[in-house]
Amino acid sequence: MANEQENGVNYAQLQKAYTARPAFRAVIDYLGERERQPREGKTRAGTLQKAVAGNFTIDEVSEILSELANAGCGQVQNGRPKENTRLTWTVNAIETANAIKRSHGETGAAMTSKVEGEEEEFETHLFPVRKSVTMPLRIRKDLTYDEILNLSDFVKVIAKSRQQ
Repeated sequence: MANEQENGVNYAQLQKAYTARPAFRAVIDYLGERERQPREGKTRAGTLQKAVAGNFTIDEVSEILSELANAGCGQVQNGRPKENTRLTWTVNAIETANAIKRSHGETGAAMTSKVEGEEEEFETHLFPVRKSVTMPLRIRKDLTYDEILNLSDFVKVIAKSRQQ
């Protein structure tokens, strides 16, 4: 997913922050666990700081909102005091957070997996299922063109089994 953008969101940038910064990870984990979208499509820094148990400064939380805005998730409006700084989402906050969480450890270089004593390399592609919903697709790096076509036929069989 390196350099990958979907719906105008730079997921590679967000994944990097999720991996590197505990405060960013806490915010994304919180957003991904919500049952409803933020009220009026806005997330306030003060509310977010309290929601992640106040373990991070208001400056850190405000910076995270700015980073989400810079990555294409919405627009940030700086407030006075900083607790009133808010992000107005232009994408689905919950689905975006969950896409970042799902792709954790799967972005950038190919993943490897041990199978029967052999090391096989895999690559993960994020498939845009619908607006703001992605699905990781993990395939072996050594698949040929014909094998990938066979895989696509298999996915068609799955789709047909779900038709009603």
